Amino acid sequence: MEQVRSHPEWWNYDLSWTAKKPKFAAIYAFDYIILRFTQGGPGNWDRPALKVFTTAMPIVNEVVRAVRGVDQGKVIITRLRAGDVVPEHVDHMPPGLPVYWNRYQIPLSADPDVISRCGDEQVFMEPGHAWWFNNQLPHSVGMSDKDRISILVDIRGAPSHHPWMTHQAQCPPPDARATISLALP
Repeated sequence: MEQVRSHPEWWNYDLSWTAKKPKFAAIYAFDYIILRFTQGGPGNWDRPALKVFTTAMPIVNEVVRAVRGVDQGKVIITRLRAGDVVPEHVDHMPPGLPVYWNRYQIPLSADPDVISRCGDEQVFMEPGHAWWFNNQLPHSVGMSDKDRISILVDIRGAPSHHPWMTHQAQCPPPDARATISLALP
């Protein structure tokens, strides 16, 4: 969190993530710092901010190891500002393509009033844990009077390595906190 507080100039600096998204997309509900992202195809996923926010990747790598990830996709630090919401949406894959990534949220700071909803479930994503959720279901995030800062990471892993992956309607799965507990700096 100290690096995030020390470098406010990086919020919304790298436009690569939003460059091809429609202006009404849910991603415009929050600020972001892009650490890893590509527009598709081969290429370097690492973005300039990765060299500044050096404490983020050890946290992400701990989650990748915990879920026996075999590939790592985008890594983005997000900030949902006090009073804002992420409206209900589904992160649709292009038609005909299977879902490749599993989406995780790693809250760094969050007020208990910030409630995440997915499908018909809702939960406070407590900092200190990584939370998987099915981003192919309708999901949203409620507001609070404090900012919520978290790391969003996409990880590829075999479903057999995720004990909760067979319970697709969960957001997050009931055993996620017990499964991936983190030692945040």
